[in-house]
Amino acid sequence: MAITFNKTENKYRIREPLFQLNRIKFKSPRNSLSENLESNLLKTDFSRILNELENTDASILEKLTYIIGDINDINLTVNLDDGLSYDIPGVQIYDDYSYPQYEIGDTGPGGGKIFITPLTTGNTTGKYFEVAPIETQVTRTWSKTRVNLIANPSFGTGTNNWLGQSGATISRNTVSPYSGSGDLLVTSSATDYNLAYHDFITVTPNTPYYLSAYCRNVSGSTRNIYIGVQWFTSAGTYISDNTSAGSGNLTTLAGWVRRSAFGTAPATATKARIILASGTTGLTAGWTTKFDNILFEQSSALGSYFDGSMAGKMWTGTAHASSSQLVGRANLIINPSFEFDVANWNTTSTSCTNTKTAGTIAGGSGSWSMVSSALVTAAYGPSCGGTGVFPITEGTSYTFSAQVLRLVGARTYSARIDWYDSAGVFISLANSSANACTTSTRLSISGTAPVGAARADLRLISTNTGAIGDSHQIDSVFFGETSDGTTYFDGSTSSLYSWTGTIDNSVSIKQRSGADETAIGSGEQNTIDIVTESGSTSATSAAVYCSELTFGDKSDWFLPSLDELNEIYINRAALNSNFTDTYFNSSEVSGTNSWAQNFALGTQSSTIKSTLAYVRPVRAFVIPIKTLQIHTTNKLSGKLARLFYKVSLLENGN
Repeated sequence: MAITFNKTENKYRIREPLFQLNRIKFKSPRNSLSENLESNLLKTDFSRILNELENTDASILEKLTYIIGDINDINLTVNLDDGLSYDIPGVQIYDDYSYPQYEIGDTGPGGGKIFITPLTTGNTTGKYFEVAPIETQVTRTWSKTRVNLIANPSFGTGTNNWLGQSGATISRNTVSPYSGSGDLLVTSSATDYNLAYHDFITVTPNTPYYLSAYCRNVSGSTRNIYIGVQWFTSAGTYISDNTSAGSGNLTTLAGWVRRSAFGTAPATATKARIILASGTTGLTAGWTTKFDNILFEQSSALGSYFDGSMAGKMWTGTAHASSSQLVGRANLIINPSFEFDVANWNTTSTSCTNTKTAGTIAGGSGSWSMVSSALVTAAYGPSCGGTGVFPITEGTSYTFSAQVLRLVGARTYSARIDWYDSAGVFISLANSSANACTTSTRLSISGTAPVGAARADLRLISTNTGAIGDSHQIDSVFFGETSDGTTYFDGSTSSLYSWTGTIDNSVSIKQRSGADETAIGSGEQNTIDIVTESGSTSATSAAVYCSELTFGDKSDWFLPSLDELNEIYINRAALNSNFTDTYFNSSEVSGTNSWAQNFALGTQSSTIKSTLAYVRPVRAFVIPIKTLQIHTTNKLSGKLARLFYKVSLLENGN
C-alpha cells in the first residue's frame, strides 16, 4: 500500500495495493485521544484515510486489519505492494526488510519459471505460480484408466478383428461361452497349430503389458493351449515375442482355464500381434478350441477382465469393435435402495417373503426399504438375482454389503457371496460374521473369486433357526470390486454418480472424481481429488506423477487446472518455452474425458482420459511476512505520534 500526502486537500490518499486485502476491523479505545482530537490534524487526516478505505472495493479490504491504540501506539496491519521507502511531508516510512518480487519469466524458489503473479487477471489467491522446467517431458494418462486394447474381446456380435492362421478357421460360437453371448471357436484344418490372431495393436516402447484369455479345448486329443504377444517395428518387422507356458495337458471338455502372458515392449516396438493357439504338429482336421474374455493392457500385474459391455466400463468406439476402458466405480446391485420395487430379489423362495416398505433405517438411503419375513423355522433370507446372476472374474476381490436391522425374533444375520462357474455349478462361498443387528448394522463381506468362478449370487440370511414370522429390514445394498472402494452409493447419491438405465432400477456408476474446477487456484485441489479417487501410480497417472514429484527441493507440485495451464500457453514466450505438444490439465469434463491443450495451436479440447499426453507440473507459493515502520512528525499534546505498518501476507514460506 502506498500513502501520499496532498497539502491542498490536507488528507492522506490510499492507493490500491498489489496484494488484495481482506476483512477490516476497527477499534478505538480513545484513552489519551480526548476532546482536543476533534480539531487535531492527525485525527482529521486519519479519519479521511479510514473514510477512503471504507469506500474501497470490498475485495481490496479483504485482508486488512486496523487496530487503533493510544497516541503513542497506533498500529496498522496491512498488505503492501513493494519494499520501497517513501518521503512524505510529515511522514517518514522506513523499510527494514527486503523481500523478492517476481515477474513473469523469473525463476521461482522451486527452480521453475513464474507464469502467474498476484496481478494476473483471474488470480484471487495472492500467490505466485511456477512451472517445473522438466525438459524430459513425460507422457501419462489423465488418471488411473485401465484400457483393454483388444477391439473384440468377448465376441458379442462376430469375429471381427480376428483371423485364422496355419489353416485354422474361426467362427463365433454361442454354445456355453465363458460369459456373455458368444466366444471364438477355432477349428483346425491341417496338422499344424490351431491358431488365431488379432489385428495389429499400437504399443508404447519400453512399456509393460499383460495378456490373458479364457481357453478351452472342445474336441480332439489332450493338448496344450498357448497365448502370446508378438512385437513388431513400425515397418512391420518382427522383433520378438512373449508367450504363456503350456497349460499342461488340458483334457478335452475339461472346462475353462485362464492363461496369461507378460512382457515389456522392446525399445523399437510400436505394434503388437496377439496370438491364441493350441497344440503343436500332429493335429487332426476338425479339432476345436474356444477362447473368450481376452484382455491386453498396459500393466505390470494381471488384472480382472473387463470390456465395454460391463457395468462401469465403456467402449471407446463401436461396441465389440473398439478398445474398452473403465469409467469408474460400479454398484452392480439393481434397485439397491428399493425405491423401485423388490424386483431382482428372490421372492419365490419358500423360506421367506420380501416386501417393499415405506421408510428407511439408520445408515440407509432413499425413502423405501425391504422387509424379509421368515416362512420357516429354519434359516431364511433373500438372495439377489438368483443363481450366478452377477458376472465376475476369478482372482478378483469383491465386496457385498447391506444395511440390516432385525425387526422380529432373536436370530442373527450374515452377508454371503456364493461363487459359481460359467455353467452355474456351485464352487464355494464367503460370508460375514453373524450379527444380531439389534440396531441398524452394515453387514459386509469381501472375498476373492476362486479359480473357475464366473458368476456370483448374493444372500442376506439368518445364521440360526427361529420362529415363523421373524423378520429383518434391508436397505442400501452394494456389490462391486473391492479395489474400487467399499462405501455404498447409487445413481442418486450425488452429481458424481449416475444410473446406467432406469432410475432406481439399474446398475449405478461413479463417473467422475469431482475434479472439475477450472479457475486459477483450483489445480492443487483438483489434483488431490484425482489422486484420492483413482488410487493409481505415477507410472500411469498425470496427477499422481505431479503430486509425487520432488524438484528444486520442493515437493508440493500439482497438475495445473484448465486456466492455469492456459497461462503457461499465454506466457510461453516469456518462459522461453518451445512447447508444441498437447498437455493434460486437472480439470475434468466427464467420467471419460478431461481437458487438454494443444500448445502448437493454443486450442483447448475434451480428451479421452486414457489418451497419452504430456505433463507439466506446477506449484503455487506466497512471500514471507515482512515489516514496515512508519513514523509521523505530527505532534499532539507534545507527544510524537507513531504509526506502524506490518506486511501480513497469506502465510509464511514460499
